[in-house]
Amino acid sequence: MTAKGAGGAPDIIEEQSHRPEDQEPGQAAPETADNRERKDKIMPHINVSGPKINGLDKKRELTRVLTDAAAAAYGLPRETIVVVISENAPENVSVGGQLVIDRQG
Repeated sequence: MTAKGAGGAPDIIEEQSHRPEDQEPGQAAPETADNRERKDKIMPHINVSGPKINGLDKKRELTRVLTDAAAAAYGLPRETIVVVISENAPENVSVGGQLVIDRQG
């Protein structure tokens, strides 16, 4: 809490929220005793499975965005979020019983 006030005006008390839903997108929750205890036990995993992503910068951006979103949603520090990218060749994926490579052309 922060007290504010000047002159004869009454002090105004502002209370800061520590709830994940009140955090700005991409902002990790403030460090609290509850979060410190939880981060030792909870490590959410995000698995992205899809076609090859061309370019390391695109992979960096994808993992950053997913990490920020998960940290905000779970109210956990970014360091606890695990993202795994699995790239699958079209000959290894089927849709409706047909290999993707066979659908391309």
